Amino acid sequence: MTWLTDIIRALRANGGEAPLPQLYRWIQRNRQSELPPNFTAAIRATLQRYCSSARQYDEHNPDLFAN
Repeated sequence: MTWLTDIIRALRANGGEAPLPQLYRWIQRNRQSELPPNFTAAIRATLQRYCSSARQYDEHNPDLFAN
């Protein structure tokens, strides 16, 4: 399972959008593997790499998220 997959699953389960705390809680409850201590930072970094309006956006990735 990747962070991107977890985020997409969490958003789908929450009707397509959710604030960060709600994403964190959903992933904590539903992730199949143990979470590292910095999992919230990993989630934020993944969101930014897939959001074209974020400074950290990777042009090779699809634009999946809006902020």
